[in-house]
Amino acid sequence: MWKRISHLNCLSSNTVSFSSLLRLGDTHTISSRSDVFAVQREEEIFFGYEGPFERHETSIFTEPIPLPPKGNVQAHFYQYNPGIFVNNLDITATSASSIVKVGNIGKAYMESRVKHIRQLKPKEND
Repeated sequence: MWKRISHLNCLSSNTVSFSSLLRLGDTHTISSRSDVFAVQREEEIFFGYEGPFERHETSIFTEPIPLPPKGNVQAHFYQYNPGIFVNNLDITATSASSIVKVGNIGKAYMESRVKHIRQLKPKEND
């Protein structure tokens, strides 16, 4: 992995949540995973049987994600400037297994799976 010096003048961030990262400098490996089950209801009703999940409902969290095959890629780089210079970084939010990174990274594996259910009231006939 290349070694460079990261220079950051100013960093402002409100929120970093749910398996997210804010990293400065070199990193060899990053692995982050976020599983989200969200129920949005038009009317606030709790039925009492929202969990535990049945097998067919959670398959989104256990199903393997197909990755592209590894290939033989040869690359040659010459670093003309040994520094990474960032003047100002203003971040509102980082969420659900994402990265804000200033610097080099060797390997990164980020995974976010979301099961979002919307329960709407039946429409009344006019």
